[in-house]
Amino acid sequence: MDLLIYSFLILICNFDLATTQEEFSGPFCGLSGNYTQNTDYRHNLDDVLYTLINTNNGFGFYNSTSGQANAAALCRGDIQPENCRRCVDDATRRIRQQCPVQIEAVGWYETCFIRYSNRSMGSINDLVVFYAWNARNVSDSSIVQWNKGVADLLSALLPEAAGGGQFRKYSSLNITPPGFWTIYGMMQCTPELSEMECSDCLYGAVSLVQPLNRSLGAKLFRPSCFLQYENYSFYDSMWFPPPIPSSPSPTSSGK
Repeated sequence: MDLLIYSFLILICNFDLATTQEEFSGPFCGLSGNYTQNTDYRHNLDDVLYTLINTNNGFGFYNSTSGQANAAALCRGDIQPENCRRCVDDATRRIRQQCPVQIEAVGWYETCFIRYSNRSMGSINDLVVFYAWNARNVSDSSIVQWNKGVADLLSALLPEAAGGGQFRKYSSLNITPPGFWTIYGMMQCTPELSEMECSDCLYGAVSLVQPLNRSLGAKLFRPSCFLQYENYSFYDSMWFPPPIPSSPSPTSSGK
């Protein structure tokens, strides 16, 4: 589907809680054309996708480079390591099947996403968006309170995710407005982004999801960040990743 809107390719769908299953969304196979067999890029891409599964930074981020080929994958911050590895392994296989000769591609599962390109990853961040929304709507009598609750939730999530550091940029929390039901949310960026780059990516995601403000939930994925909010608990609040390594203390020598 080659529908370009405000420089984005937007892939959309809605979902019903009773039938939703994890599917490989997209994939978006890029606008940079195709590569030919037996080229350096083909061999480099084979290398990065083959080695990608062995590059986990310990927090669900995978990153591999060979020549002009760059590949990365990110698991949702609440996913346990064995499930993360399975998701990335399967996503790598699926994206090669569905984008067999494309120079760049992005694809999303519910729990991880994968991307590759011959360009820097920042340059494809604004190229494609996938979003989905809950088919069930908020009642007219609750819409004002719901929208305020969602806005407050997203405002709290964004700085926490963006400020997460070089290993993990993730946040999840829930809020319960007075006299209202609980709203659950999550945001995450690929950790190679700076705090400002992550903030920009998430601000863009928030602006794109705002038109869905009557839905009881929405999720939006970009090549370097994503967000989701729902009226039910969808993340594992009991899973805690290993502690983030501390920077070594500078040493001093006395005379």
